[in-house]
Amino acid sequence: MYQEPEENTSSYQDTAETLRRLAGELRFDLCRAKQLRALADAFERLAERQRAGKQLGAELSRRARYAPLPQRKQRRDPQFHD
Repeated sequence: MYQEPEENTSSYQDTAETLRRLAGELRFDLCRAKQLRALADAFERLAERQRAGKQLGAELSRRARYAPLPQRKQRRDPQFHD
């Protein structure tokens, strides 16, 4: 199911928080806790990339509104060339 980017970002952050909480609750399996923290870090990076992509998209659309369209070059057809 499609989610808006803002919803995905908060969902990724919530997942990272949950993983960190679970890692903190582990008492004896330190390797698993380290893996959960690494996975939480990956979710944080994913949320940050999505936020940055959204900001970039907004900036590009803002620039596109004010930027003049490039002029197209006239192509000459060799068959009708002088």
